[in-house]
Amino acid sequence: MRGARTWSLLALLAVMQVIGSGAAFADRVVLDDFADLAGWTAIASEGTHVWIARESDETGTGMRIGFDLNIGGGWVIVRKSFSLTLPENYAFSFRLRGETRPNNFEFKLVDPRGKNVWWRNQRDCVFPREWQRMTIRKSRLDFAWGPAGGGEPKQVGAIEFAISAGEGGSGSIWLGDLGFEAREPAGQDGVAPEAQASTFLPGHEPPLMLDQDGATAWKSAPLPREQWAMVDFHRNREYGGLVIDWDPDDYAVAFEVQVSSDGSAWTTAYRTATGHGGRDYIYMPDAESRFIRLAMQRSSRGRGYGIVALAVKPFEFSASANQFFGAIAQDAPAGTYPKYLYGKQTYWTEVGVEGDDKQAILNEEGMLEVEKGAFSIEPFLYTDGGLVTWSAARTEQSLEDGYLPIPSVTWRHNRLGLRVTAFATGEAGRSTLFARYRVENHGDDGEPVQLFLAIRPFQVNPPWQSLNMSGGVTHIQEMRFDGRTVWVNRDKAVVSITSPDHFGAGTFEEGSVTQFLVRGKVPPQTDVSDPFGFASGALQYNFYLEPRAHAEVDVAVPFHDAHVAAAGLGSDGNAAWVAERHEEARRHWQNVLDRVEIALPPSA
Repeated sequence: MRGARTWSLLALLAVMQVIGSGAAFADRVVLDDFADLAGWTAIASEGTHVWIARESDETGTGMRIGFDLNIGGGWVIVRKSFSLTLPENYAFSFRLRGETRPNNFEFKLVDPRGKNVWWRNQRDCVFPREWQRMTIRKSRLDFAWGPAGGGEPKQVGAIEFAISAGEGGSGSIWLGDLGFEAREPAGQDGVAPEAQASTFLPGHEPPLMLDQDGATAWKSAPLPREQWAMVDFHRNREYGGLVIDWDPDDYAVAFEVQVSSDGSAWTTAYRTATGHGGRDYIYMPDAESRFIRLAMQRSSRGRGYGIVALAVKPFEFSASANQFFGAIAQDAPAGTYPKYLYGKQTYWTEVGVEGDDKQAILNEEGMLEVEKGAFSIEPFLYTDGGLVTWSAARTEQSLEDGYLPIPSVTWRHNRLGLRVTAFATGEAGRSTLFARYRVENHGDDGEPVQLFLAIRPFQVNPPWQSLNMSGGVTHIQEMRFDGRTVWVNRDKAVVSITSPDHFGAGTFEEGSVTQFLVRGKVPPQTDVSDPFGFASGALQYNFYLEPRAHAEVDVAVPFHDAHVAAAGLGSDGNAAWVAERHEEARRHWQNVLDRVEIALPPSA
């Protein structure tokens, strides 16, 4: 599995804007150069503030939008009337930069009656600090609301830019050089793409990499060392990425994905020097070109290259991180990704202390999101029968004593059981989350068992349940293990109170951690940095369980002041101490909830 190892996600998006910039067949029309702000108006929701101003720098003139948002759902809108008739295919473009927290950024087309709206809504947008050109293609616009109920816009009466609260706060964004261009009609024209290559062996011609037949493949000659394979669509085409299935023996260790609209000027969209073969998922949001070329620089054995299948994916493939990982999950073994990435609903409950502004959530499969919007800890078991996931187990959910807000999830799989219990203790503003994992052998024979606690960039909250934020996939840029604590993104600590046998992590490019877990091991590294933002890792605990025996593992995640709190947990932590915290939480909730008694007469 690969991502953009040498590109940050923001840089990759900028590159893809460049890739699509050569697709127009008509001259670009400047709608507003912001020499003045005539016609622009600004409005804000109650409790928020907005202002606009014309500002210039060495790159030109733009409109500054200053704002102060509420965290709980505030928004601001700037708007100007235009009169445009839209062709069959088109794109709007503008320059953008910002100095603000991640917030939702919306580009809207409003019909002349002001009743129907189409938009491109980029949730939790990380605004570039330097000017970047953004392109909004017709295919990226969705119907937002209005009596039309759907369809495509034909006439534009106004254009709006909106910022709504993600993380909220105050800040500014700048817009410049707003323009419009007609484009070649999108979609397939009935002409099949053509595959070419620098060399090939008889019986392994280039078109075989496009036939999606696992029994055929393109294979190059052994020399030269650097070779290429190319796809020609015969016209510009929009797409969202690639899925490459390499030859099991002869694959590219170092290669680039290059794109071009004319076959002469090439842009590198992706590169790696640490390829591992297998299947590569190449994330290419908003890509558009006529040619895609794989420039292969070093092979695994020095005997050339082979590609079993090369699939060019539609733009929906990388329209969002959730869609990207959803596509990957469909190819993966059942249960190795969160339930919602398979399109299935999952239910959850909150875990926390009274009055605290931070809580965790535990879902019905035992997946624990350690804080709103953050990563999750997911349990897996491994036995001689292979990896046991939530999909293979029978699951049950319960509350402590039947009513206390200390939830548990129980798995049953053949002779094995797993119980996950989550609770929090401490004062508001200084609380800590605890998770207890009890592995049980219900059989009559002893059995070796491994418990893996995977730390991955997935929330418990599904993408379709947006609580003033985007659910689903989140980000992990860094992971580091110091022998007891896994530090995630430097400031979040997962403290293994039970000493683990191993910890390992890897970048997205090196493969999901579950690709290692299915082989009963963790990745080899203990310190990783992933510029793509989707690193994953796992703690490993090895047990030999006698008949009817069990083993327990405890972890803690401080909600606040992780560096201070983690040090304290390290000095006191043991199973008995965690059991005391568990009982402390139980007594607390009993005192809170057992205050009301209802006495009924015998005749009731």
